[in-house]
Amino acid sequence: MPARSGLIPISKPVITPHDLSAVVDSLQTGVLSRGQEVERLEAYLASKLQVEHVVAVSSGTAALHVAVLACGIGPGDEVITTPFSFVGTVNAILLAGATPVFVDVRPDGNLDLDQAEAAITSATKAILPVHLFGNPLDGDHLRHLRDTYQLRVIEDCAQALLSRWNDTPAGTLDIGAFSFYATKNVTAGEGGAIATNDHQIAKKARMLRSQGLNEHGAPQIVGFNYRLPEFSAALAHSQLQRVDQINAGRAQNAHRYLSSEAIRTASLGRDLPSKSMHTWHLFTLLLPHSIDRDRFARFLASRGIGSGVYYRETIASLPHVRTQSKCFSDLRMAISLSERVLSIPVRESLTLSEVERIHDCVQYGLTPKGVESMCA
Repeated sequence: MPARSGLIPISKPVITPHDLSAVVDSLQTGVLSRGQEVERLEAYLASKLQVEHVVAVSSGTAALHVAVLACGIGPGDEVITTPFSFVGTVNAILLAGATPVFVDVRPDGNLDLDQAEAAITSATKAILPVHLFGNPLDGDHLRHLRDTYQLRVIEDCAQALLSRWNDTPAGTLDIGAFSFYATKNVTAGEGGAIATNDHQIAKKARMLRSQGLNEHGAPQIVGFNYRLPEFSAALAHSQLQRVDQINAGRAQNAHRYLSSEAIRTASLGRDLPSKSMHTWHLFTLLLPHSIDRDRFARFLASRGIGSGVYYRETIASLPHVRTQSKCFSDLRMAISLSERVLSIPVRESLTLSEVERIHDCVQYGLTPKGVESMCA
């Protein structure tokens, strides 16, 4: 396998002429905040998610923070969540003064909902799962937890815009938090949104994002400046209009990788339930114990292929989190995943030749001959 020049990055946002026009048109109105672009984005996303309310905010973490606070969660309350995610998931709980309770994950990286159920106590006020890498959790099980234990379910859908379980979009069971960060399937550079059918949650979320002001501009509660700028909303709205094509392109690339038995066997997304629709924010490998991850990443880079580790350590292991959280179990699976995962490019903008190049290099690297060449 000869080395190739020209790195294929794992993430590369696609900004189309339509996107540029939408942003320019927004800027030319002279309204940069609290205008019609945000309202248009909220209405369009609500229609895509089939929910009554969407509240746009400045980031995915802001969406989670507002969602937690809108549920009335605070000091003395516990929120069951995953140790295997971006730290923003747990920061939102800590910022509210509540206690994260970590339970382990399944082999696919998603929260183990059986363990989550076993961890519920009288102090538990919510469960905050992550639809990791675009792979949706079991929506039927989440509904069971919500209804049986009268819990709030705050779904972190930062990586799972329009992922589905049994034709139901992720994030619509109770409260969903979404991200429009630069690496996401749909981007505004920065940005996020809260989705819900609960009128009171939506009302409080709108106050929290804007310094606690009500619809008449009167301060009601302590709030934040979590507003999304108009031009960011215009970009997100423009991109959302082609989100189905974006997700379909990523799925096509993922399925090409999965056609290789070696890659399929090493993929976290290899055994998808028939009820689920993965949106492939990331295509993540679980490397065999015989392969050194950093060496494998260097091998790919030498052939012009970018990669990334998501996530190199569990959130529960971070010093500032460890002192403010609880662990229900030993988190054995999450720790194992953090030591072995490696993500490769799957974005919809990859050319066919790039997909084939990635496929061939990864497949070769997973073979005994490839492992031997990396160790030479």
